[in-house]
Amino acid sequence: MDHAALVGLFAPEALVNDQLRDFWGLAVISAWLATEVVGAGLQLTVRVAVRHFEDIVLTAEVAGDFDKTGLPTPLLLDFHFSIDAGLICRLIILSKLHADAAPEIRVSPPGAKPGSGPAP
Repeated sequence: MDHAALVGLFAPEALVNDQLRDFWGLAVISAWLATEVVGAGLQLTVRVAVRHFEDIVLTAEVAGDFDKTGLPTPLLLDFHFSIDAGLICRLIILSKLHADAAPEIRVSPPGAKPGSGPAP
């Protein structure tokens, strides 16, 4: 997987929200990509792609070298892409649950470093 090519897909002030964790701007997104996408050998098998107004929503089966404890098999995630001037300006990644499933709330482990937000 080409880290530099992935970073080049994002707008300079882009936002990635991965399971309720915000990563703002290219430097922070680049670090996220290096550890959680490229570093984890993330593999996506797209099951559904839908255009919703100006956004694109992909449902994909996700595999890779990451802690799968407590995760369903197969792991399905929704990737909500907003595009501006040909670049990803917002990517929101959410667990794919059935409509009748109970809401899932996760808490970061103690000492976990969240993504940095925009300057106040």
